[in-house]
Amino acid sequence: MEDWLLMLDSAGRVIATGGGAPRELMDAALLEDQAVGREIREAAARLLARLRNPLRTATLEREVLASTDRARPTVELLAAAAVPIRNQAVDLSAIVNRALDSLARQARERGVALSIESASSLPSRILLDPEKLAWATATLVGTALRYVRTGTTRGPGGNIRVTLSYDRLEAAAIIGVADDGPGMPAATVEELFARNGLPQATGLALRLIHDVVTAGGGEVSVRSSVDLASHGTVVTLRFPAAEVT
Repeated sequence: MEDWLLMLDSAGRVIATGGGAPRELMDAALLEDQAVGREIREAAARLLARLRNPLRTATLEREVLASTDRARPTVELLAAAAVPIRNQAVDLSAIVNRALDSLARQARERGVALSIESASSLPSRILLDPEKLAWATATLVGTALRYVRTGTTRGPGGNIRVTLSYDRLEAAAIIGVADDGPGMPAATVEELFARNGLPQATGLALRLIHDVVTAGGGEVSVRSSVDLASHGTVVTLRFPAAEVT
């Protein structure tokens, strides 16, 4: 059974669905909807309690109800809120490596090659919001890990390559996440950030990243191919990031 992905607003109403989640749940008040079951309602309540906490610093709150029963889906609940940009002088390479630590272990367990490469031009410290950057990068890598092939005794797993660089002319940090998964058709890529449809899980994740990055003055671009010889996806994030000297 395909996993569910539900995006909630701050009132607990479903504003987007992904994966195998029923589209009938759109606009449902999840805290009150008896049809979804007690576990989902309680998870939504925990999620919203954190989102409404005045001391909250996270851009995105997440709850996952993992299922080991093939007859029941794993349910992922997401809720995002606009928060002020909190720029700090940070080491981009250290932030990304720390954010991807658990995903690197998952990749090794699945026989997937995950690499992180820093360009020599990358400054030792730049000014940006580390929480948003870490979340966006981990979300991209986590999504890629779902779609690249798993290694077996018959052959190696897929590849995920994270690149970190810096554009001094535009004072921008650039993060690229490339994978050799199945890729997306051109028509799907064109609709990723459209507001006239309900995205599947991958599209919803990219839409959330797009909204968070662009809210801070950044940009998101996506290239993808389903060609047999060159299939895969490349997502590039550009964050305004002044160099700290």
